[in-house]
Amino acid sequence: MYVSDLPRVKSHQPWLSAKTALHERSDYSQIIDAKVVPNIGYVAAVYEWVNAYNKGLVIYYFDDKGLVSRGNEHSSEVENIGFEPTIKVTGNKITVTTRNTSERKLDTFEYSKSDLQTMEYNQHDFASGSVVDFMAGGGLQYANWSVNQSVVVNDVEKATTEYDMNTNILKSFFVQGRWGKSQLAVTLLQNEAEDQLDNLTDNQLIRAAVNKYIIQFDYHGLFNGASTLRLGYSTMDAGGTASYMQNGTNMSHAFTSKRETYDALIIAEKGLFLGMYYHQFDSPSVVGFGSHNGAYLGSAFDEAFSMSSLGFKLGFDEAAYGYRYETNYSRFYLNVTGFIGLSNLTVGRDAVTEVTGETKADIIGLNPIELGVSGELGYIWQHRFRALKGFGASFQAGYKVDYYHVQSNWDDEDDFPDDGYFINYDRDDIIHGPYARLNVIF
Repeated sequence: MYVSDLPRVKSHQPWLSAKTALHERSDYSQIIDAKVVPNIGYVAAVYEWVNAYNKGLVIYYFDDKGLVSRGNEHSSEVENIGFEPTIKVTGNKITVTTRNTSERKLDTFEYSKSDLQTMEYNQHDFASGSVVDFMAGGGLQYANWSVNQSVVVNDVEKATTEYDMNTNILKSFFVQGRWGKSQLAVTLLQNEAEDQLDNLTDNQLIRAAVNKYIIQFDYHGLFNGASTLRLGYSTMDAGGTASYMQNGTNMSHAFTSKRETYDALIIAEKGLFLGMYYHQFDSPSVVGFGSHNGAYLGSAFDEAFSMSSLGFKLGFDEAAYGYRYETNYSRFYLNVTGFIGLSNLTVGRDAVTEVTGETKADIIGLNPIELGVSGELGYIWQHRFRALKGFGASFQAGYKVDYYHVQSNWDDEDDFPDDGYFINYDRDDIIHGPYARLNVIF
């Protein structure tokens, strides 16, 4: 760390420096503030993350000649103190305000010149960064799947599908971690890719490409600092009965559906994440069609209808936060995630033919935008074993709700091409229920 002020820079005096405990896996966003204090010198407040046991706020005091002292009295194994430090100078009094995320509050510390001069830095037992970071988890959710699906034209509901969905168990799994500079999840991807290559070819050029373009992503900025790749998978064997009106008669169709979701997320500082998701499922539905001149042609029940979506998700994960910043703790939490993606609607040809009379008609509107949000209200309990270098586990329980909306509608005011048929499909999915999850951490 280097500090200076404008007079020193103008007079070509060297910058004052001090060695910190920061390393390549430390947090680097909103971790430092520094101020010039008249008649005292320079003060810097730095959040230094070394590992889950050794982290916290460190105060540095410089005079005109260099570092005088540093103190880490607010570093703690049991609390995480030091996010977003702010220094305020009032006369000869220095006030440092920072976030205590363990207690979810702001902490304020005051220093005089004598306090700064007498600060002490206590060496921690775990003074270096971890070589191995690992987290894996699995969970079960007693999932209720509610669906609202219809065909709407000019704000008029033309047809609907009523679903009576079975209650099922949604199973989820994830893994994330590091071994030195390598991402465990990326290494798993590389191994899987190489296994596939073993079955296809021994071409060394392809092997080199797999190594370069999969594993080497880790060494070119994608996973700097706290960032870790997480791979996730969830599945639910669902199904039920779809009821609809056909030729004035109420009809029903029993079906089964396996809903699968894949995640590839970058877990960043403070438990925040950004990444991609993909999910797919079968869901017999009523589908509407319109002609190229804007006329509504009718609807048909499509037993072969299926849907998949690829998109981005952004949110906060309490377990990821606790894994990085806490040792032993428990508390209530709220996870919120937002989704936006591009869907692909797959329509059976029988339904198209039934309405349009054509077997090879072009269908427009099969890739609508998907929007969604997820909320998870729960309680987490985490414990690490100090004698085992931080090996431990966390357990989560609570209630989770996922909501997705897809809409591919048209009305009379839309512009229509010269040929083809428009699909009309409106759908809301809500998956909710209690859950329990167990995570292993190291």
